[in-house]
Formats: sequence, structure tokens, C-alpha cells
Amino acid sequence: MNNQYASIRGHYVPEGYLKFFTNDAVLLRVLDKKKNSVFFATPRKVARKWNYYAVNTPDGPDNSLDAIFGSEIEAPAYEAIRQLQSGDIEHPNQTIILSVFLGFQIVRGPSLKNPLEEFMEKVSNDVLRIVFANEERAQDVMERARSAGHEIPDVSFETMVDFLQRDDFTITEPTNVLWLKSILPNAAILAQVWLDHDWIVLDAPEGKTFLTSDTPTPRSIPELLTKNAVPLTKTMAVTLLPQKSGTSYRVKINEEQLNGLNRKMKDRALRFIFSSEEIPS
Repeated sequence: MNNQYASIRGHYVPEGYLKFFTNDAVLLRVLDKKKNSVFFATPRKVARKWNYYAVNTPDGPDNSLDAIFGSEIEAPAYEAIRQLQSGDIEHPNQTIILSVFLGFQIVRGPSLKNPLEEFMEKVSNDVLRIVFANEERAQDVMERARSAGHEIPDVSFETMVDFLQRDDFTITEPTNVLWLKSILPNAAILAQVWLDHDWIVLDAPEGKTFLTSDTPTPRSIPELLTKNAVPLTKTMAVTLLPQKSGTSYRVKINEEQLNGLNRKMKDRALRFIFSSEEIPS
């Protein structure tokens, strides 16, 4: 089989990004909020789901977008993060590259995808029930679908009605195409918002570290502008000023400020929190 159509686990928090938060053994300390348990894992083994960016095709799941996102969005961002780590905050295109990466991260995660899947499943189920509430309507819809080239199974009206009346009836609508079509335009809009504000680079106090999670970025720009930040590494984060004056700068925060930002990270995590060291309660 062509590797393009092989099932893979796609990261909704990029593996390369998570590597910036590992300990000396290149492991993450992971807190599972749902199970209230802690375990260690490599970045490759966490924040991933089967065929997360796949488009279903007759040949199997097409995961080619996963590689494209990795080479075109993530890899340039990692280089920009390393430049920031080294103290180079004026590198050409650095802000643009990171703005695209951070805008993309806001819309790529389960916090957006999961509600969309739930909504589409409900819509699909409701539409089918409406269509098959009337035999004439159902036959008309199926004939038009066949005329448009869609494959419609030869199922009687009565069989479908019986099926739809079952308590356990559900149809999961494939939503990846809809979701993938939406994330890039939305990421571009959010990237522009990042570019329209001044940045503050925040350095952690000596010997202390930032947490990250399965929701590393605030879910909206207004949320980011209310004393939130996005950690780029375990010792460095960025936040936005409310306006654009052309003055971005870098500061070392104190331990109280760091603890406050880490608490906000824990609060917005859907399930998993990642750290290089013990995660505070």
C-alpha cells in the first residue's frame, strides 16, 4: 500500500514543540486530569490520535497533510523558537513564522475539532430522521443523490425507518474535510491578529519552568490579552500587548507570575498537562 494511505497517529500538539518541554532524559512528565494520574512519556507518544488530519479516500486515509503541516508550519517555527532562545528577537520573518504557528495551534486542537464533530453528528442524525419521516420525500432525496453520482445503498424505506427509530441509532458524519477546510483560513486570521499586536517575551525565573498542555494556546485572542501567555519552551513564553505601538520587549517574570500562568494552563487543559518537572497541585 502507498504510505500516503497508511494510518498514522497525527499530533494535535506537535511532537517538535513538546520536545522543548522535556527533562534531561528527553521525557515529559504527563498529568492526566481525567484519571488524576502522572506518567512519563516521550513527545512522540502523547497528544496524538489516529488519522487526525486524514481525508478519507477509496484507497484509505490520506494523511499527506500531516507531513505538509510539519514541513511548512512547524519546522520553521521551531527554528524561530531556537532563535528566540538564543536572544535573537529581531530575526527577519521570526514574528511572521511564529504568528502562523500560534494561529494554527489555536484551531488545530480537540477544543475546536471535538465540538465540530459532535455538531455534525447531531445534524446528520436529525437530517436523516427528517428525510425518512415521509416516504415520498425519502425517495425523492435518494433519486437526486443517485443522479448526482452518489452511491446510495438499495435499502427499503421501511428498513430505514426501523433503523432510525432504534435508541442506539447514530451516524458519525466524516468531519475532517470540513474541519481541514476551516482551520487554515481561521489560522490565517488569527496569525494576523498576532501580527497586529506587540509581543512580550517572558523568561521563567532561574530554575523554574512553564507548563504546557493539550491546549497550549488560549482559545481566543481576547483570552490571550487578559494576562495569559503561550509557552514556547519550558523556560520561555510569549504574550500580547493590547495594542500595536512597535515596541516589543523581553522580561524575566517572578515566581508568583509564573505560578499564575501555570495555573491558567492547567485550567484550560482538556485532559493532559506536560512538564519537564513535578507538576504543582
